[in-house]
Amino acid sequence: MLQVSPHFLEQTLDKKLMSDLRRKRTAHERAKELFASGEFSSGRKWADDAPKEKLDTNTVNLIASGACGAFVHGLEDEMFEVRIAAVEALCQLARASPSFAEKCLDFLVDMFNDEIEEVRLQSIHVLRQISTHITLREDQLDTVLAVLEDSSRDIREALHELLCFTNVSTKECIQLALLELLKNLNKYPTDRNSVWKCLKFLGSRHPTLVLPLVPELLSTHPYFDTPEPDMDDPAYIAVLVLVFNAATSCPTMPALFSDHTFRHYAYLRDSLSHLVPPSVESAQLFLQQSLNRVSTIQNLEAAGAPELLDLTIR
Repeated sequence: MLQVSPHFLEQTLDKKLMSDLRRKRTAHERAKELFASGEFSSGRKWADDAPKEKLDTNTVNLIASGACGAFVHGLEDEMFEVRIAAVEALCQLARASPSFAEKCLDFLVDMFNDEIEEVRLQSIHVLRQISTHITLREDQLDTVLAVLEDSSRDIREALHELLCFTNVSTKECIQLALLELLKNLNKYPTDRNSVWKCLKFLGSRHPTLVLPLVPELLSTHPYFDTPEPDMDDPAYIAVLVLVFNAATSCPTMPALFSDHTFRHYAYLRDSLSHLVPPSVESAQLFLQQSLNRVSTIQNLEAAGAPELLDLTIR
């Protein structure tokens, strides 16, 4: 039902313990209250733990009493088909409402730990579909990246696809994602192309977060020469793919590269051109702009035309 107001949508994710149609406080809340008051039930007060008066069930408004939300029940159902249906319904509602997408993010990330592979795969696909509305926190990213340990190649590739379209909030998140993807590459070498593609998008989406990590990622030093890394190492290529894609929209980044990094860029441009973006040289750009200016001259009698031609030729 897509016409439901955000207020009622959020109630579907509400998690409250109920007893006799009353909200029941969790053990944690009760302990906190007792700690704050400095007193525990000693049994000396008469009937201090007696049951409350009996409720007439016909007079109770269930929506007002805020029982557990429909999706809390659905996502915890013992039948995996119900859990999949709940995940798919969350997806449709979240795509229509960015605020609801943020609220249900934790619930969807939790489903990545489901024991049934089909549920895990569906949760990853759903998060990918609503990724435009959300930015992952570090703790959420941690849970998501844990799935890279999965033995199923379908699950790992779906997660790489998800990371291509995910926004993260800090440079620590980029570092964490890179580290886990390199572990994935080491454990499952056949995932190479999928991991490289994932880092391509991660770099181009987060240039400002990659920038402060460049000296560490490329092991450069301001005044010492560092050894040239091995170009046959898939992990080093993965790092370069991340950095070069970030550099396209961050003009200050190439100043941090060493000489061999530029040579490696030229090599990767030839060997993996689908992963490494072309660079627009400043000289090339200048020539193009100059020729564009000349092409606007209609005739040589126009004021300033001969001078502009002389200047361009020089």
